Parts: sequence; C-alpha cells; structure tokens
Amino acid sequence: MIQVTCPFCNTTAQFSQGLWRCNPCCALGEADPKTKKLKGVMANQVTWSLRKRCYSFYEELVTRHKFNGLSKTQARKKISDDMNAVFATEEEGLFKLNRLDEDDIKIALQALERLNQETVPVCPYCSNQSNYISSKSIYRCDPCDAQVGVHKDTTIPLGTMANKELRAMRKKAHSYLDPLWRYKAASQNIAKMKARKAAYEWLAKKMEIHVDDCHVGQFDTEQCQQVIQHCAPYINLAMSKMKKV
Repeated sequence: MIQVTCPFCNTTAQFSQGLWRCNPCCALGEADPKTKKLKGVMANQVTWSLRKRCYSFYEELVTRHKFNGLSKTQARKKISDDMNAVFATEEEGLFKLNRLDEDDIKIALQALERLNQETVPVCPYCSNQSNYISSKSIYRCDPCDAQVGVHKDTTIPLGTMANKELRAMRKKAHSYLDPLWRYKAASQNIAKMKARKAAYEWLAKKMEIHVDDCHVGQFDTEQCQQVIQHCAPYINLAMSKMKKV
C-alpha cells in the first residue's frame, strides 16, 4: 500500500481525485493515475499556484515551437535543455516542474515567461523571424507577405505563418469545416467548443493524422484541399439545415 508523508508537517497524506492531499497544510501532490505514486514533491498552496502558471507557460511554449516546425517531442526536449541551462544542470530526461520548491519554481516561471517572449514565429518561406504588429495583432514577414494572427488578448499565434495563397486556402477550408460543427452545436444543443472538438476528431481520422496536429491554422495547401474534400459531401446539407435551426 502506497503511503505519502507531507514534507511540511509529517502528516500522512490522503489520496483523492488523482492528488495526494495534506489537509492540515493544504499541501498537494500530483499522482500517477495508474499507480498512485507521487510525481515529484508535494507543494503548499503558493508553490502549487506557481506551478500551475508554469505549466501554462510551458504548454504555450510547446505550441510556439510546434508552429515553428518542431514536433511535440522536439519542443519538449528544447524547453528541457533551455531550462536545464537556466539551472546549470545536465540532468538527463525532461525538465520536471513538479520537483521544484517555491524558490526554484519562481526562477522557472521567470525563465518560461522570458522564453515565450523571445520565441516569435519564424517565416517558413525565408526562415527569418517575423515582426509583431500590435495594431493589427499579427506576426508578419513583409518580404514574403506571410503572416499569422494571434489568440485574443495574447501574443500566441493562431497557427503557422502563411502567404496570401495559403491564407486563402485556409479560409476556404474553414468555410467547409466550420458550418459542420456549428450545425452540430445548434441542432444537438451542445457547447460550441464540444462540437468543434468532435469535428476536429472526425477530421483527424479522415486525414489519418493525430488530433493534436489537426488544426486548419497549421495546414498546408494540400491539407486544406483534403479538408474541403472530406467536408464537401456534408456542407450543403449543414448549410440548409442551419437556416432552419
């Protein structure tokens, strides 16, 4: 039987909903969902909150690296190397945020914020870094006429940079895909995010790619053509029924 002791008060922690909890200290520790073994070390409320912020910046940085052409595995390896450099260690394996105490997690948070600010989209046509135009909320490479928008109230790219031709193809692909999930949301009275997720899961299977890589904002011209091809048999029916919903 697995037993976890709180490092703050030496009280035996209780397992609940995938976490080890120490009620007297309000300390938490993430557990392996299968074995219930503690992953890393337990954290008090301050450190736990800082870790959550770090994970948010970490995932954002993974996304940015993916938009610049790295796989998820390569992105995580790069971040791990960058963070090991911050802490001057050569530890093998991926960098583990859940092992850090309060002082170290603050250092990690500052480092991840800085890495996010430094990681701007690279133009896929000339391999130069783009410029962020705050007035238009886009990253742009003027020589290549390539650009990409950002998520609302952030500087996180909506996808990879695209020239005028590819932007037009992505817009067309969206015009075929989006009515399908919008009709699903309206006709089945479900949340738009849930309907959109289901649509992308369906599309990923059709395109025979992983759902994590299935985003129109990351597709090239050929992939956009596939989107149109897969959605075309359903688009007219969805559009006509949308008028009646």
